[in-house]
This record gives sequence, structure tokens and C-alpha cells, in this order.
Amino acid sequence: MPREKEPGMDIEEAKGRLRLEEIDAEASKCTKCTAARKSTGDDTAYCDEHLRKIYGI
Repeated sequence: MPREKEPGMDIEEAKGRLRLEEIDAEASKCTKCTAARKSTGDDTAYCDEHLRKIYGI
């Protein structure tokens, strides 16, 4: 049986996706993110600042 979403969950999910899209645009220009991606070999790595923004802290 599918789990029911809480009211407003779609809005929160949409806000999270929008925040990630904005952060991805910033991160693509960020020298620290570029360095993190190069040093780890992970094209999705972020610097500490952008990781904090993703998690909302």
C-alpha cells in the first residue's frame, strides 16, 4: 500500500529541487567546488559552503 504524503509535501519537494538547481548553477562557477570535483574525481562534489546550502544549514 503506497504511503500517503503529508499535506504540503509536494511544495517542500519542489522548493528543495529549486534550491538544488540554484546551488548547481552557483557551484558550476565556484573554484572551490571545481577543486573538490577534481581532487575526488566526483563530478557531483561540492565545497563545504555549497554542501551547507544544500542541507539548509
